[in-house]
Amino acid sequence: PTPTTSVGPVAGNISASLATDNPAGAVIAAASVYNPVLRVALWAPSSGGATISGITVMKYGLIANTNVSGISVWDSKGVRHGSVVSSISSDNKATIGFGSSPIVLAAGGSETITISINIASGVTSGTVYMGLASAADIQANTTVGGAFPLNGNLFSISSGALGDVYVAAVT
Repeated sequence: PTPTTSVGPVAGNISASLATDNPAGAVIAAASVYNPVLRVALWAPSSGGATISGITVMKYGLIANTNVSGISVWDSKGVRHGSVVSSISSDNKATIGFGSSPIVLAAGGSETITISINIASGVTSGTVYMGLASAADIQANTTVGGAFPLNGNLFSISSGALGDVYVAAVT
């Protein structure tokens, strides 16, 4: 996918673009959680604030939908918005509503959100990347603009483990 960027706030709507620190493609281990695969920068209108109440993400790549066992959205402070969604529809989409924890942007302010995925155990191979297909995939109280689609980079899935941690009592 080709990254796109934005120049900042646009009066009257939220501007969305790939964040400058969008994760580079890498290898993700099976049975791993909270793997950041897409970062999107959001700017509020210069004439007023905005509230984002949810997003719809699209899964791409050569991995079964059931092998992505969770999708979550995090803000730049490390706060998760909405639940971890554990199912992707047959059209490769997952909608994450933020419920009582919307993302609030101050007038002219910005926020970077991170979409993270969990990979099911037992996955031996595959590829995956996530994206926002259109402005309509960002549910907000005002219009959204940007150079859509906003797609992350391609990640490969490996059956290897990241490592083990053992804890033992010591006297």
